[in-house]
Amino acid sequence: MQHSTEKRAKTLQNQSNNDENVRFQRFYDSHVFDDNHVWPYGSLWRYIPDFSVNWLHAHDHLEIGRCVKGSGIYNIGDKLFRVQAPCYAIIYEGAWHSATGNVYDNCEWNFLYIDTNWFLQAMPQFAQNFKGLNWRKYSFPQIMSAAQYPQIARIINAIFDESSHVRENNLPTLTGLIVSLLAHHSEYMTPNENGNVIGEENIARIAPALSYITSSFSLDMTIKELADMCFTSEATLRRLFYDFSGKSPMEYLHDVRIKNGALLLTTTKKPIIEIASDIGYSTVSSFNRQFSLHYGCSPRDYRKSHKE
Repeated sequence: MQHSTEKRAKTLQNQSNNDENVRFQRFYDSHVFDDNHVWPYGSLWRYIPDFSVNWLHAHDHLEIGRCVKGSGIYNIGDKLFRVQAPCYAIIYEGAWHSATGNVYDNCEWNFLYIDTNWFLQAMPQFAQNFKGLNWRKYSFPQIMSAAQYPQIARIINAIFDESSHVRENNLPTLTGLIVSLLAHHSEYMTPNENGNVIGEENIARIAPALSYITSSFSLDMTIKELADMCFTSEATLRRLFYDFSGKSPMEYLHDVRIKNGALLLTTTKKPIIEIASDIGYSTVSSFNRQFSLHYGCSPRDYRKSHKE
């Protein structure tokens, strides 16, 4: 297995700025809504995630997504989801996330940004009932398949149909659909039992390491290298990772590798030895051991059980 030291050096160079504000802004996306409270309005945003590099980031607005083809991995907070079209994503303001495509099964998304501040000001009587505006207090589905959540699927499909065309009086219709989506999604929210929630500033501190793991999981890496990216000590990095995910940095790395390995097992016919190499394991036995810890079965048995 070949590891790209050039790629690692370039990534480290890109994250060498030690200014806290600059580093935070690199991972936090602020969008200016001009004429409307949705963007884009009048066109459909088609997005194909990169197969390797996709930085973890957060928004100052609501984002809804629709996966229309292919498969991939979606990171939201401390969780990694395998996505398979057709499925849908609801990402609330401040939630850290990234999407990665599958090189063997091209993934395509539609995305729409929604100005939550507009809803708070324009219809406070409705907004106060939207649990998603206080999403950290709740547990809820964030990636939803069309089969399991048909009503969510119908509403989001209608939202994209309205937002991608400018028709007479369709902006009020679009607004009503968004209200319906937020209200319906609230029905799936239950109080969060986990009171240990890591703050945004601390997530921003480890975002360079999280992004590097997500984008370069096939490469060899050490805790020291990850700590250096975040300009912190190894002990602090371990503590922040555990607060974020309940895992150490290396456990988180294995989680990312195995989720991507499971994706390759079910979307390609590549030999298991090649998949092990592709995701960063030098031996099949190492891959088998980690895979069994995550899924309770061997990669071979997992592939057999997921054949269509």
